[in-house]
Amino acid sequence: AGAGTILTITKTSRPHDNKVTSKEADSMPRKAWEQQSDEYDIQLDVGFIEQCTRRFESASPSPMPPAYSSGQHSPILLPTTIADAVGHQQPESGSDLITIRLQADEQGRYGFNVKGGVDLSLPVQVSKVVPHTPADRCTPRVCEGDEVLMINGRDVHGLRHEQVVAMIRDCRHQASGELLLTVRPQRSAPLLLEEEPLYQYVPESDEIGSHSNLLDGDALFTQSLLLLSDGLASGALLAQYELMYRKNPDLAITEARKPANAPKNRYRDISPYDCTRVSLVNSLTGDYINANYVNMEIPGGAVNRYIATQGPLASTTTDFWRMVQQESSHLLVMLTTVMESGRQKCHQYWPVTGEELQLAEGFSVRCLSEKPDETGSFVFREFVLKDKHEQRHIHHMQYLAWPDHCVPSDPNLFLEFTERVRAARNRTLLQEIEESLKQVRLMDADADADENGGLMRERKCAASNGATPEDETPVSTSVHQCISAANPPVIVHCSAGIGRTGVLILMDTALALMEAR
Repeated sequence: AGAGTILTITKTSRPHDNKVTSKEADSMPRKAWEQQSDEYDIQLDVGFIEQCTRRFESASPSPMPPAYSSGQHSPILLPTTIADAVGHQQPESGSDLITIRLQADEQGRYGFNVKGGVDLSLPVQVSKVVPHTPADRCTPRVCEGDEVLMINGRDVHGLRHEQVVAMIRDCRHQASGELLLTVRPQRSAPLLLEEEPLYQYVPESDEIGSHSNLLDGDALFTQSLLLLSDGLASGALLAQYELMYRKNPDLAITEARKPANAPKNRYRDISPYDCTRVSLVNSLTGDYINANYVNMEIPGGAVNRYIATQGPLASTTTDFWRMVQQESSHLLVMLTTVMESGRQKCHQYWPVTGEELQLAEGFSVRCLSEKPDETGSFVFREFVLKDKHEQRHIHHMQYLAWPDHCVPSDPNLFLEFTERVRAARNRTLLQEIEESLKQVRLMDADADADENGGLMRERKCAASNGATPEDETPVSTSVHQCISAANPPVIVHCSAGIGRTGVLILMDTALALMEAR
């Protein structure tokens, strides 16, 4: 490379560099955003994730570049003969066969895909094993490349691919739900080679030093950015993302699927885990809301607390504001518009400026102001939330220029909005501390002026308004509520509460980590 070149492209010669790839339609590789035809554990629900998939399919005029993974790729087994590649020979003895018993998980999936069949002139083999699934955890383990010979005692030789997939699917509906596989493990051979990345960027040390001033960081940081750029260009990051498990099989989702709670979910396939969901304490419609606690630890002992939630429905607006009140939140971040492409993405859960929205008896929200920024990309609102004798100022920040399933229209505006969110969080936290200290001083002053103490006066005032002391006694609080009182969470939502919401939380966390380190 020349003196002005930052990157050195390295590639070693390999025996399979000149391998021939079939271009027939049946053997073309699946695009990452397309529905897999050979998956037997397909998600049957039509929800938010499938909408995203359809959107990507229609918006992609040309195929993506081939994806190569630098760390999570599968070995390629080169056949020693053509018969090994396309034949389906029975073993001379059963000593090299193993039997694997599988039970489907709570979502009805075994966690592996198969390829091949008589119609494809290929043996039936395991093409993919999803981490942390029954196929990955069983003993012996299902491995990529294993040849499937029998399913529940039935020989699959002579069956078409779709028939094999149907047999596996049918096992889920049997009484036992057990899948019994007889497989020939993948042979080990000296020709077992690992696919290397087509190319990789390796910055030279002297070149890193000459360009570090552009990045204002050390050589390691510069190298990490260059490798990140490489992963984006080659598709390796997309390949790693495709390997991620969509849901954690170790965490249960039961409350969201109860019949009484199903109408409270905007999308059927987006549900909170039981262990991290927000549980409403003082709600007439039950304790369920589609919202999750997200706590991000920052070096130095700090914890950035968020609640990631869906855009409220008309029927869940009161529950949403109950959550705001319960969690002592002062900052709401909205990353969607109410309507997008003629479809409602979020209910307008706040009143127009100067008006008040009555949510329940003694529980209301008023909009004090609404101010867009000069670019028209953001809107900032100020609310007052009233609950009986308590009121709280709420800051509402809405991002308008971020379409669903897409990226922000301007990355600089997105960074600016993120910085404004961070500044607003710090500002509201200081205001909360000052307000708490003010309330303590007022209570101390009342106690000094009244020998019976301020609590008796509050109860007398409540009684004069027609309320009994029991009405004013707060209900039991959860651990999360106690934490919220000291460190209120930022409530973030888009439409589903996972895409744009997750990106903002990630960016805020990344900026906090860079500051701390």
